[in-house]
Amino acid sequence: MKGLLKISGRILGVCIALFLMLFLFVFVSHQYPWLFGSKPAFRSEIPVAIDLSFSDWSEMKDIQLKTIDSAPSCASILGVFRGARSSSEHKCVNAGSLTFHYRDGQSLQLGILPGHHSSRYEFRYNHVLFSLPRSRFLEALQSAGIDISKVPQI
Repeated sequence: MKGLLKISGRILGVCIALFLMLFLFVFVSHQYPWLFGSKPAFRSEIPVAIDLSFSDWSEMKDIQLKTIDSAPSCASILGVFRGARSSSEHKCVNAGSLTFHYRDGQSLQLGILPGHHSSRYEFRYNHVLFSLPRSRFLEALQSAGIDISKVPQI
């Protein structure tokens, strides 16, 4: 009987340890997703249109640059965002927004942040901060007909 209790106690201890490890992993991966190099998981379909606007902080208003409705341009821009990598979180205000519009009427708005580095921009998606290559983003915008001189180079 003592041997059975000893084995049961060990099994219970192992189960508790495994549960705590799983809980810790889920907690850490939710709070610090950039530790795991996660990528954003957007819808699989290409948006039918993308609205792009940036903030003009000198006049305290948003300026809509353009609505992009070319399928190749929408696919190119979405491809840049799909290739983004998670980044460490900080509290920064949006420098602009990008809104993906889908055929079923749904839309997804992303706040674009400055990036604080000449090589990247940042955006938030599902409460996670991601960074994307500034050069690829600007190339995709330019090929879509956007005057990139109006895009903040912060």
